[in-house]
Amino acid sequence: MVKNHKRAVLGIIGALALSATPHAALAGAGGLSFWLPGSFASLTAAPAMPGWAYETIYIHLDQSANAGKNFVIGNRVPGSVVAGLNAHADVLVEGLTYTWAQSVLGGQAAITFLAAPGNVGVGVDATLTGPRGNSISGVATDNCTTVSDVARRSASYSRSPRAVRAIST
Repeated sequence: MVKNHKRAVLGIIGALALSATPHAALAGAGGLSFWLPGSFASLTAAPAMPGWAYETIYIHLDQSANAGKNFVIGNRVPGSVVAGLNAHADVLVEGLTYTWAQSVLGGQAAITFLAAPGNVGVGVDATLTGPRGNSISGVATDNCTTVSDVARRSASYSRSPRAVRAIST
C-alpha cells in the first residue's frame, strides 16, 4: 500500500513538473496560420466546385503597446523607464486553388498557393529618466513593402459529414 502511494505521489509530481516546463512557441508553415480566413472551408459539409478558384483576403493591423517601470537604485535614488511599441500592416493575401473532380483517397482533393504582398511597419520608442531628472530618449522604426513567401496547402475533403479530414503540407 505504501509503495503504491509513493508511486502515485511521484507520478503526480512528475506530471506537474512536465506540465510546468515552459516550451517555445514555434510557427508552422512559415508563420502562416492553418486557419487563414477563407482558405479552409471543409466544415461547410458541401463539396467544392471542381476547377480553379481565386481568393483575396485583406488583413489590416494597427496596434500599439506602452509600459513604464519606476525603480530605485543605491541610496533611494528614483528613476524610470517608459517604452512603447507601434506596429501596422496592410496585407493583401492572394490565393489560387485547384480542386479535382475525381475522388482522391475517398475524398475531394484540392491544392492552394498563397502569397501576401503588403506593407509592414514597426516602431519602438523608449525614455530613461535618471536620478536628477535627466532623461535619454530613443526611437527606432522600420517599414517594408514586400511580398511573402509562397505558401502551399493541399487537402483532401471527405464527402461524409462524419469523416472530414484535411492534410496540410
